[in-house]
Amino acid sequence: MKRKLFLLTAIILTLSFFLTACGQGSVIEDTAKENAINALNKAFDASITDANLILMQHEEIYFENDQIKQNDPETWVEYYRVSVDDEQGGSLFYSEVDARTSAVTYVYQNADKIELTAEQEKQAKAIGTFAEYSANRFQQEQKDAASVAVRWVQDKMEPEGDVDHAVTKDIYTDQEMFPTLVFESIVVMKSGTAYDVNVVWPAMQVCQARIFQPVS
Repeated sequence: MKRKLFLLTAIILTLSFFLTACGQGSVIEDTAKENAINALNKAFDASITDANLILMQHEEIYFENDQIKQNDPETWVEYYRVSVDDEQGGSLFYSEVDARTSAVTYVYQNADKIELTAEQEKQAKAIGTFAEYSANRFQQEQKDAASVAVRWVQDKMEPEGDVDHAVTKDIYTDQEMFPTLVFESIVVMKSGTAYDVNVVWPAMQVCQARIFQPVS
């Protein structure tokens, strides 16, 4: 009889621990999804109410002296991928949330869904072919994109925050996405938070940003 009671107690405790763990996991996932949806709506003036969530891993990166760096040796961290997908499974909006802290570390909107004005379409056609492309021709546009990035951070991410400094980085394109260009800028706030912001040209809208919280 005592053995049966012991086994029954063990089963109940095991089930209790399992349900508690599941409950905690559900709360963490709900928080991650809520944080991601709020960040995407704020970042891109969207009206998302629900999204898909999956737990994943990627290599840990950090921000130091205006550079994005990887740990050596490399370390891997868990994050929640929160996405709003189209009927074909492509991402319309997408966010990454740190599984440990529930902090949003990345926001993205599909640049292909950004509509161009007639004037912007003319600008895109006027730059010629991919074979003729040179990043050196777009130095002024790169500066303009950095200004867009700064305004976006102050308007959307830290309305009460002050900018410490901003740095222009790379210009991206390839044969498939040309004549669309992507300008990368780093915006560092007085709060210590840094934003690696990509602005798509000629729309001159933010299409993605990686967020680095200050190390406490």
